[in-house]
Amino acid sequence: MKNRRETKRLHLNLVSLVEAVADGGYSERGDYTGRPNFRDYLVTKDISEGGAFFRTLKPLGKGTVVKMELLLPIATQAGKKTADMARTAMRGRVVRTESGGMAVEFDEDCPGLTLLEG
Repeated sequence: MKNRRETKRLHLNLVSLVEAVADGGYSERGDYTGRPNFRDYLVTKDISEGGAFFRTLKPLGKGTVVKMELLLPIATQAGKKTADMARTAMRGRVVRTESGGMAVEFDEDCPGLTLLEG
């Protein structure tokens, strides 16, 4: 993942379907946190081109591989949000856990996310 100072982070609450693909299984303290059947809708706290922080009271273990479907609002030309949504799918890996959430780094070979200046 690029250094946080190198990529702009947006504080957005995006609904995302997050599913564990491969179990990392252990927290940073060494506790087993494996949940290979995990599949739930989570909300992002922030997102960048390299990853996202997801809010959850039960974060997956560091190293867990996840696939995500992020729901993105579509803006009209006037810049107003509409009820229309777009969905993008990507994969990543949990790189950090903390109270209240987990940070996921997007895979380099996934289609990616480009943040545009508004």
